[in-house]
Amino acid sequence: EIAAKNKAEKERYEKEVAEYNKHKNENGYVAKPVNKTLIFDREATKNSKVVSVKAAEYIDAKKLTDKHKDKKLLISMLSVDSSGLTTKDSKKAHFYYNNGAGGTLVVLHKNQPVTITYGNLNASYLGKKIASAEFQYTVKATPDSKGRLNAFLHDDPVATIVYGINIDPRTKKAGAEIEMLVRFFGEDGKEILPTKENPFVFSGASLNSRGENITYEFVKVGNTDTVHEINGSKVARHGNKVYSKTDIDVGTNGISISDWEAVQGKEYIGATVISTPNRIKFTFGNEIVNNPGYDGNSMWFAFNTDLKAKSITPYQEKG
Repeated sequence: EIAAKNKAEKERYEKEVAEYNKHKNENGYVAKPVNKTLIFDREATKNSKVVSVKAAEYIDAKKLTDKHKDKKLLISMLSVDSSGLTTKDSKKAHFYYNNGAGGTLVVLHKNQPVTITYGNLNASYLGKKIASAEFQYTVKATPDSKGRLNAFLHDDPVATIVYGINIDPRTKKAGAEIEMLVRFFGEDGKEILPTKENPFVFSGASLNSRGENITYEFVKVGNTDTVHEINGSKVARHGNKVYSKTDIDVGTNGISISDWEAVQGKEYIGATVISTPNRIKFTFGNEIVNNPGYDGNSMWFAFNTDLKAKSITPYQEKG
């Protein structure tokens, strides 16, 4: 019985690999098939609940929206000086953005971790259920002289985080960087960690860029992490930084944001795939090299396994 199931599973896996290899040089594929070991996507987190948010300082949602009525976009709303708008009460910081997305407004301070824990998950690693996840954010760099970054921590874990801070439009250079540490826990409350053979695989997507001499968003990886570059993507690894050196936002290079961002089947242009044999830890951020006139420094970063490349369902032995 078990032997027959394993034989069928092996056949399924081999067939999937063979089919993948036929297309491996096409756009949207990575050269070497990626096993999708981790499932942490919209479907797996659709019933998630925020268990707790632990921050030293929050932003009072009412004070923020009253003071900045003119700012309709979340990134603009966050790109302000939050002095005088803060609170210690996390309930006052919960806010529904105009598209209905809920989240908590926090002030991140340099080198001071802020943690959000999500429960009621139906995620998994190699079939083992992930019941809860903890995201820890630590600011490593910010243009703010007081070491702050404002952030909106989404109630939805796969929508993750948006950050922003005000900058002087005359400032030529600015940038921010946040370290993200992700921990997964099983139903028994024990942490789930990957193996070398079956690393955690996750997405680094929607990495906007107007070119490396103007402004770009990036992910920074560790020495044991692997970056799987997607065929047709402009995002590549340069040292330990992963980003697009060329403009994929405003069309100076023939590609603009409307060609790929949120365009089904084209999102790989601004994306990569990352794997790690360890607990997930990386940094993400943005670099303004030659400011085109922005008065804010902001970014939306989503952590999930909604890979923008084709992948394979790993072989899972039964019994």
